[in-house]
Amino acid sequence: MLSTWVRLLTWATGFLSVSWTCSCSSPAESYADGEGTKMETFLPVPMKGLEYQLAGHLKEKGSITFATVDQGEHWKMEFWRSGEGVEIWALRKTEVGLTLQAIAAGGGLLVIEPPLVLLPRQVHEGDGWTSQGHLTVPPGASSEHVPIPAVKFSIHGSPATSTISSPSGDRSARSVDLDVVGEFQGKQGRATTRLWLSPGIGLVRIEIWQKSTDSLKPDRIWDVIGVKTP
Repeated sequence: MLSTWVRLLTWATGFLSVSWTCSCSSPAESYADGEGTKMETFLPVPMKGLEYQLAGHLKEKGSITFATVDQGEHWKMEFWRSGEGVEIWALRKTEVGLTLQAIAAGGGLLVIEPPLVLLPRQVHEGDGWTSQGHLTVPPGASSEHVPIPAVKFSIHGSPATSTISSPSGDRSARSVDLDVVGEFQGKQGRATTRLWLSPGIGLVRIEIWQKSTDSLKPDRIWDVIGVKTP
């Protein structure tokens, strides 16, 4: 998803080992519980973990694996695709929902401050959500001699359910977009990753924009073709 673009930031954030249970601050946003659909309905991941098997539209193989620790408080979402390596999202359950704390890819670690709300605790039909953050210094690192690029992160949850066609049939799903925008060494970088989440099923599709985020057609599409547990 972001591996190629994150390589531009590697020297700025240092060559760091990934600690995906980072102790980041709480998200700035808050969402009332009220009546709605619980976030676990959109990502029904059991404590022992879950693997989604993916097929790209260019016939590439891939997978997204969820692993949990700390009684399910922290999640690791690992996205592997043939020929492109691995990208890891560090997720954490908080009082406001499932939050994105950091992304590791291409040898770099992007820590997000404040963490982004990937899914609020209650998802309401007709109500979307937005969450914003910026790149910050990873725990234990120093920015005294290394400038931190101005990189902005945002998540946009769609306000309504849509129907998408997939190899496993038509699915009702909500889209969640992660946008990353920044300028580094004179180069403007932008990437968008869209997750399609279906109630009671979970992930059904991933769409990626890397070359032209203004295009209606994504550069890459991955469909879920199977699900298995360890």
